[in-house]
Amino acid sequence: MIKQGFLPELEELATNSRKRGHNCHFISQRAAQVHPNIRTQCVNVFLFKQGYKDAASICEEFATDEFLKAPYLEAGEYLGKIGVSGAVFRARIFKEVKV
Repeated sequence: MIKQGFLPELEELATNSRKRGHNCHFISQRAAQVHPNIRTQCVNVFLFKQGYKDAASICEEFATDEFLKAPYLEAGEYLGKIGVSGAVFRARIFKEVKV
């Protein structure tokens, strides 16, 4: 969970780093642990096994129902989306799998 004192700095990174040519990576156990102001600035997503509520919130933010498959992923599998218009893909760490 993000400590309250660090939130303004993390929001600054998320909202202004692209203007300065930087890429930021935000990683957490659950999507809900990443503040909404930070999540809405993300263009790429890599989603490992999540509960249904977390997967549904990511679906809403990234405009796809494909992430509802996240609760059913096996160990090492993830769903990814690169860019705003990119298709959702399913892969395994170090090895891609067919959907």
